[in-house]
Parts: sequence; structure tokens; C-alpha cells
Amino acid sequence: VSTQSTGAAPVDVASLLSRLQCHVKVYRVRVSEYFRDFDVLKSGSISRGAFQRGLAGMQGKQFDLTPAELDALSLFYQDPNIPGNVRWSAFQSDIEKIMTEPNLEKSPKLDIQSNDDIKLDSWDKEVKVTDSERELCQKVVERLRNQISQRRIMTKQCFQDFDRHNYGYVSKNQFAQSLSYLGLECTEPEKKAVYSVYGDAKGINFDSFLKLLDPAPCEPRKYENNLAEMVRYIREREEGTERLLRRDGCSTVQGVISSVKDTVMKKRIRLLEFFKDYDKLKSGKISKNNFKTGARFVWFKFNCR
Repeated sequence: VSTQSTGAAPVDVASLLSRLQCHVKVYRVRVSEYFRDFDVLKSGSISRGAFQRGLAGMQGKQFDLTPAELDALSLFYQDPNIPGNVRWSAFQSDIEKIMTEPNLEKSPKLDIQSNDDIKLDSWDKEVKVTDSERELCQKVVERLRNQISQRRIMTKQCFQDFDRHNYGYVSKNQFAQSLSYLGLECTEPEKKAVYSVYGDAKGINFDSFLKLLDPAPCEPRKYENNLAEMVRYIREREEGTERLLRRDGCSTVQGVISSVKDTVMKKRIRLLEFFKDYDKLKSGKISKNNFKTGARFVWFKFNCR
């Protein structure tokens, strides 16, 4: 991937593809859905205008590609066999590499790096925030945090009502409506300062804002405690089983099986007769309780130890 020049400022195609890959990964976009209808002959090549319309449809409301970036992508994937056409199938292969590696069945030992840490702002350009805006935003957060603490307000649910897809973003108007609904008043300069610190091209990152404004209490990790309790219970049960085996003169499970074999051989016992009635489906498997019942009946009838 190289840098393409379209007459204006050169466009870094590698960075542009990274942005589109991030969009596809986060929004779970199927790239082919927006280009294959233009490819009537299924040749993997469509016109330049159709390719740019497909890009606009793929990004939807988040469409932010400039004309220079559209031209750079069209030039990079231009079809050498058909002048004026773009190889959308090659574009699809490059973009969807973020989701999975193609032909993975041919390379089962291929080491694939995890990309679960990709978020909406993974490729955003750094926004310059002045020191005065950052300081004002910090004062606003401290003041609102005190109000929330005093009034016991639950803030996150109000913002999530606007965030239907759980992206962690809302628009500026939705952010202002949420603050107004919660009774957290801010002046216009304070709102602008918050927008500058927590906003980008996709809206306001209310998730990061609420982590400082109303941090969630740290809950104890129940999984580790339950796992330790389960391991302790299993060890106690194994120790109890070993004590019973030692009491009966057997130190291992294999010793128990050997003892049963000797008893069956000496007393000519057909164990199948005592268990087959519990196996209605003839699968060779019965429940643990039925097994215990059958074993108890064997030991009682033949006076086995």
C-alpha cells in the first residue's frame, strides 16, 4: 500500500484503509453487500462512480471520506483491463482481513493476532484541546460529580437510551438532552469544553465521560472465588474417597475394580442382570443413582463386601 496523489495533497492509502477496517470491524459491515449489486457480470470490477456510491453506502451516516480520499481509493484499485473501472473485489479482500484471514483452512498453523482492542476512536486523529478547555472541563466534571453524589442520580441509563447499538457515542444534541433530563445544568462555554475533550467526528464519547463523572463501583470478582471453592470441594471429595478406599483395603480405583472382578469370578455373578433394566435405550449408560441402586442390590444378595 502506497501514497496516492490526486492532484491535491497526497493521500496515505494505508491509513485510509485502516480507518475503513476499523469501521467495518466495529459496525460489523459486510462489504460485498454494498458493491455486488453494481457488478452485474460478477467480474469483481465496477465503474468508478458505482464504487464511490458503494463506499458512501458502506459508511452510512458515518461517511466522512473527502473527494480526494475517494479518488485515491479509486486510483489505487483501478482495473488495468477496463479503463474507468475499479476492482471492488480486491478492495473487499483488503478490508475484510481485519475480520478473518482468507484461506485459513490451507494454513491451520498460522499465528493470527487478536484485534479485539479495536474501537471507534482507534484511528482518530489527535484533536488539539487547549489547556483552558481542559481545565474548564475538569471543573465541570468535579461540579457535576458532587451533584450526582448528593442526589444519588443514575446517569448511564439515560445516555444508553440514545445509544441503541452500544457504541458508547451520542450526538451533541443527545448529550445536551441527557444532561438536561438529569438536571445537570451547564453553560454553553462549559458544554463546548466538554465537547472538545470528549468529542470527535462520531459524536461525544459518553462512556469515557461517565468513567470520570460517575465511576461504577468495583465489584468483587466472583468467578475466581467460585472456582477456588469448587477446587477445594473436589479435593475434599477426593480425599474422602481415598479414605474409604484405604478403609476397605484398596488404595486406588483400580484396586476397587480388581476386587470386584475377583468377587464376580468367585461367586459367578452376572452383573448385567442387575443393571440392564435401568438402561431402557440399550445405550450402555445409566444414571449414577441407578448404578448405585443396582450395586447395592448385588452386594446385598450375594453378601459381597
